[in-house]
Amino acid sequence: MAMLTVLLLSAVFSPLTQGSCISCGLQNTDPVAGSDPAPPSCPDGWKANGPHCFQYVRNPLSWSDALNNCLQLGGNLASIHSLAEERFLLSMSLTGSDAGITWIGGHVAGYLHEVEFNWTDTSAPVYRHKLAQGPGPSPFCVTLEEPAAGSPQWFPAPCHRRHPSLCQNH
Repeated sequence: MAMLTVLLLSAVFSPLTQGSCISCGLQNTDPVAGSDPAPPSCPDGWKANGPHCFQYVRNPLSWSDALNNCLQLGGNLASIHSLAEERFLLSMSLTGSDAGITWIGGHVAGYLHEVEFNWTDTSAPVYRHKLAQGPGPSPFCVTLEEPAAGSPQWFPAPCHRRHPSLCQNH
């Protein structure tokens, strides 16, 4: 009798462990552990990288105008969460601009050792570079640059300066 119970239970629960339940009409839609998420479907003019879409905006704007422009496009200034993402954005920046100086969504308030770094999209700053030079009086905004070949760096810059920008859309 115990053997029959085990066989019946395994027959009933076996479909659940395989991702579907025919009799209950449910399907497991969780991605397989370790699989990469499907790339996003990006709007025209945006490029996919990982789970995000990015757009290089060639028109030089102040940081706040660049932020407003990205918001109007349905996104935000780009936030960087990995070295691979940083290199992708740098390649977009260098392709679009001779100087390669581009606004990203980093914003810093404070002075010297009392500095608070934030992304405009409010995501956690889990990956970040040490700023390439010490910050001056705050607030200041952050650019992505490549002063030496293959060496992306983040620089503090006065927010009123005009640079191209990188927008991000989830």
